[in-house]
Amino acid sequence: MWYTGNYYPMKSRVGYASSSDGFNWNKSLINPILLPNNDWEKEVGDVSVIHKENIYEMWYTSIGTYIGSGIEYYRIGHATSTDGISWLKDQNPVLKGDSNTWTSEGVAEPTVLFLNGKYHMWFSARDSGGRWRIGYAESTNGVDWTKNQNPVLEPSLPWENGAAGPHVLFDGSVYIMFYHTGLVVPDAFGLATSPNGIAWTKFTENPILRKGNNSSFDSNYITSPSVLKMGSSYKMWYAGYNGANWGVGFASTDNLPLPTGVPTPIPTINPKNPIVLIPGMFGSWNKEAVLENKSVTQSEWKMAPFMHEYDGLIQSIKNSGYEENKDLFVFFYDWRKPVNEIAGELKKYLEENVYSKSASPVYIVGHSLGGLVGRAYTQNNSVAENKVAKLITAGTPHLGATQIYKAWEGGEIEGSNFWHELGLKLILMVNKSNFESDKETLQKTVPALRDLLPIYNYLKTGDKDMANEVNVNSMKEKNNWLMDLNKNTSVISGILTTFSGKVGNTPEYYKIGPPTTIDTFLGLWADGKPVSTLVNTGDYTILTKSAGIDGKSESILDKLDHSDMVVTKPAIQKILDKLDICPCNIVEGKKTIFSPSLLLTLLSPADIEVISPSGKSFTTDEKIIFIENPESGNYTIKITGTGTGSYRLLIGKFGNTDTWEEISGNTSTGKIETYHLLLNPNITDNISIDDPTGKIHLISAKNNINSIKGNYSTKILQSIINNIDNALANIDKDLSKTSKSIKSSKTVISSSRKTYKDTYFVQNTSLALLDLSYADAIINQNRRVTMTINIARNRIEKAKGQHTVTGKLLNQKISKKLAIKANAISYQLGEEILDKADNYFKNGYFYYSTSFSDLADTYFKETVTN
Repeated sequence: MWYTGNYYPMKSRVGYASSSDGFNWNKSLINPILLPNNDWEKEVGDVSVIHKENIYEMWYTSIGTYIGSGIEYYRIGHATSTDGISWLKDQNPVLKGDSNTWTSEGVAEPTVLFLNGKYHMWFSARDSGGRWRIGYAESTNGVDWTKNQNPVLEPSLPWENGAAGPHVLFDGSVYIMFYHTGLVVPDAFGLATSPNGIAWTKFTENPILRKGNNSSFDSNYITSPSVLKMGSSYKMWYAGYNGANWGVGFASTDNLPLPTGVPTPIPTINPKNPIVLIPGMFGSWNKEAVLENKSVTQSEWKMAPFMHEYDGLIQSIKNSGYEENKDLFVFFYDWRKPVNEIAGELKKYLEENVYSKSASPVYIVGHSLGGLVGRAYTQNNSVAENKVAKLITAGTPHLGATQIYKAWEGGEIEGSNFWHELGLKLILMVNKSNFESDKETLQKTVPALRDLLPIYNYLKTGDKDMANEVNVNSMKEKNNWLMDLNKNTSVISGILTTFSGKVGNTPEYYKIGPPTTIDTFLGLWADGKPVSTLVNTGDYTILTKSAGIDGKSESILDKLDHSDMVVTKPAIQKILDKLDICPCNIVEGKKTIFSPSLLLTLLSPADIEVISPSGKSFTTDEKIIFIENPESGNYTIKITGTGTGSYRLLIGKFGNTDTWEEISGNTSTGKIETYHLLLNPNITDNISIDDPTGKIHLISAKNNINSIKGNYSTKILQSIINNIDNALANIDKDLSKTSKSIKSSKTVISSSRKTYKDTYFVQNTSLALLDLSYADAIINQNRRVTMTINIARNRIEKAKGQHTVTGKLLNQKISKKLAIKANAISYQLGEEILDKADNYFKNGYFYYSTSFSDLADTYFKETVTN
């Protein structure tokens, strides 16, 4: 026997006793065997135990502190044991009440049967008026329960003011329930039967047992009947109270009466509301779309293989009895598209995959950009009025995000949201060969960014007090789509819940100044160039005020950043509560470590494998490998051809700053090429590809020239290739000749750029020049060419001086309308190379510093001569 024991002032615990005859009981010496174990739980009791597959399972009432009408006071917990005495409790309750329903003050007094591979529970539930009813739930694992929407047994007779404490037997054909009831206090037991455990018929001659006389141990209350059928006899143990003490009583009968009343209508378990989860930007992945700019269908997108932030939320929902693609769906999508276009694809997805499987309205959960997608669908489709029951957004920029301004108007990427930053930088690197400004690349490739621009005032001009706000409606670039969407929020007001983070400084305003002449020529910063940032409270990515509708967030999550809102247990619990799911067995997601981290992306007909210094292998079918918190040392990169063609290997290193490197090559089926990467994660500007002779960079330069050979003068390009071939031929025997060949290659390239000024030619030859500069530095280092800090400093100062002169001359060319776009792009590229040279100088890599200073100087000179 497992029983509830009390001590003053009414602190309930669970004890254990055994008996050979059911009358004489021996209490366990280690009682109590079940205790409260969390801040909410003050008492435990009213247990139901079954023994299955050598394991005891217990469901018990968890009691909190009563603090007012309608506030949850009772929950049902779960525990397991191998001996029935030592119990391991689940961390969270398995069944809870729902606010503003007949279970608002909680659920209690479970009785559980395991029949036909399924758990069946009958329980007591109390509403805000203190009235008790009996409910039903079922489960496949005993932990994740689905409640029947309505009670299955209610007080209906003149002497019944409540019905509670159920105990249910199944005799093979009929369910038999014993329950306690009474007009003021529980002072009688009732009997009911059912053919299915849901529709119950009460015995017309109830009650079957009343409280005892004034001198008996059960003179005040009788509760919690527990019955065993032994042969033809039914034996009952129950709790009795005489006003001073509780005790356990016994009753039996050999003639259990059969009911003769009229059955009530059979209620059914309501089907679950399907849940649709929509990840944020870069949470979805398709290698052909992102890396090759191919057109693919929505169904071909999947979860990004390197992202695990959503794993915990998805698993926590599954732990509550949901199944993916049955009643739990994750909508993957092309996050680069305009939001309305994505919302149209969501409409089609729901019609084909969700509505066709369930008549119940859906619950949509959107994180970040995913929340806007959910909103756009729900607000723009009249069918959604009856199809969407709840719309939950977490960290969604309902008013836009300030940092998007820099990406949209200037092609600059910043912010604390690493996935947003990584996704956009990868887009820029993949499309680098187009030789357009970063702004042009982002606006053309990721038009969704426009839909994320703020619709609040976020630019300021003037003195240091920055008193003058720029009216967002007066800006040249503004988010008309979101402005229009926010005019029609009344259609979602009854179903929307918003969560916003409140953890630290998040960009709210940019102080702006006028763009430079070169900026204007390139079409940058039409509304002003940011010079400083003002911050306010938010999740580091989205302002708290922006994550709510009309600047008000329904639920603010303290100390949680943008990713935390779908990763941490407190956040997941909040989401599950809104989904009407018991927050049982919550699994926390995995937050990515991105500083430091390493990204390798292969654009090719080839496969990639990376082997870490400790021998760990990283492989993927998705052409992208992300390694967080990488170890220092030598990484081996193997590229195995799956077809014939050229490839580009992009390597990104992330820390306080980020650096990218690119290697080009040719492959064929079965061909294996091996590279080595020397990595010190704490130094972001160190040389990465291990190229001790310069051969790798020379081959990469040759491949870049070969890639444009069919479009321009064969004679000029062949001259460049011949020089590179000569450099390669002498690399192991005469470094002096190799160095001369490299310089000749550079000279021919610079000369050819005076003839071919289109951006495609300039871009590809720029990539070749970059590789040649790496090779030149390596060769000079191997030749032990005299190099001192003063030589390196003088060369970098020369390049900086040319930078200043070139800037003035370029401004003059622009003002006289003599400049072409390639001039400005070359100037910007020279600035990037000069920054790289400066970083090499600061880290003591003087050969590299000198080589890149010379390259920057070349770019600046050709800016005004071409």
